[in-house]
Amino acid sequence: MLLARPVEILASEEGRLLLRALGPEAEAALGRLADWCGCAPAAIESIQAGWQGGGTDEVIGGVAVRLVAGQHVPTDEGARNRAWGATKPVTLNEETYYRGQGLAFWVPSGEADRVLVITADPVAGTPAGPIGLGESLIADTIRAAIESRDLPGEELAVDLPRDLAVLAGMLDAESHLMLFGTPHYLLNRGRAALAGSRGILFEPLRWFFGESIAAAGLSLHIGDNCYLELDAVTPLGQPPRKEAPELVSRLSSLPTVVEAAVAAINLDPYGKVLVLRLPAMLRLLVANIRWAPEGEGVVINAYLPRHAAHNLVVATDLMLAQSAGAPALAGIETVSTTSAGVLGRLDQKITIVFPKDTLEAAVQMVADQIGIPMEIVGTDLQLEGITKNQSFGLAEQDQSARDVLGRILAKANPDGKLVYVVGKDGETETILITTRVAAEKRGDSLPPECAPPAKR
Repeated sequence: MLLARPVEILASEEGRLLLRALGPEAEAALGRLADWCGCAPAAIESIQAGWQGGGTDEVIGGVAVRLVAGQHVPTDEGARNRAWGATKPVTLNEETYYRGQGLAFWVPSGEADRVLVITADPVAGTPAGPIGLGESLIADTIRAAIESRDLPGEELAVDLPRDLAVLAGMLDAESHLMLFGTPHYLLNRGRAALAGSRGILFEPLRWFFGESIAAAGLSLHIGDNCYLELDAVTPLGQPPRKEAPELVSRLSSLPTVVEAAVAAINLDPYGKVLVLRLPAMLRLLVANIRWAPEGEGVVINAYLPRHAAHNLVVATDLMLAQSAGAPALAGIETVSTTSAGVLGRLDQKITIVFPKDTLEAAVQMVADQIGIPMEIVGTDLQLEGITKNQSFGLAEQDQSARDVLGRILAKANPDGKLVYVVGKDGETETILITTRVAAEKRGDSLPPECAPPAKR
């Protein structure tokens, strides 16, 4: 499903740049909707579009467009014919919709002529032809709307699968742009959406979502900052707190993967500088992500500079357009997080505030926010007389996880005996909280911020 708010998007410079960055297809689609509604694109308050797989190579879908107050969709026959072409009226339960060439149109009563519902008919038809799948959809929508009107105080109920229903409860309807659904559809029946240069995204999307994400949504809000949010729901029986770090880990490795992909491309001079900057843009994104479990899912979000949205879209589009046949992204599954990559994740900005809690709890808070497993080596601390249950307070906002972890260790032991190193739990990289003495005895490599000052 796609949700968009054109009136708010087009009201800002960044929104207009974003629409241009999305390409001529997006601009043409918005223009076509505006023509059907008999208004300018900026007069569209919201767009709600949805589609799903039908039979072989079929897509069943529709869109509901709401106009701003004072605007009205075509209602008289002449205006309808100019906007929709030749149509035939069909009455259903006191509502009238109009069958056109491959499309069906409905102006719901009780909406002050501000709403237009359009469904695509995958069965090629004519105004006099048989009802196709698209018209079945609009008929079902009309019946559901009428049933809801008979229930005082009830809004239109949508019967969603369990995973999408959970996801819908997590999403912010005020976002300017939102795309959500089931990754499984996009990677199977909906693969046609990845046609052309977007086809190279198939393997990265399969790697990113895999079988661990049942439903996901990506949303964008443009204001003084660019706000991005990824909401994901894990399958029933899989705790999001367990799956979330893996998702964050894959997201954090994207800059390295894209950097390798860009290096493998013979870039066209047009847009070359912007494409070369894409890995740095993604590193900024990764450095600003925060995440937390929410109910049966997980929320990952980031605040970026105001103009980040259109720059990310243009750079990504240019890279994909020049990557045809390049195998670099197809090898994404072989990418593993190195020790340097694990430490690089500590550059992410986090916020941790609590009046009083234990060292163990504070370390877990950092681990949860950046998606890296962390473990306190209790036996090492005991040899130095340090306990992981001692309590202290902390108030760190929008600081790097590296700095926050350093302050946590300093509060737990002002003498500077506590350090952290990179370890392994099977094949998974982890951060171990230990002591300087124990790390030196084992020959552990200390990160620069934990290394002792050089002697003069």
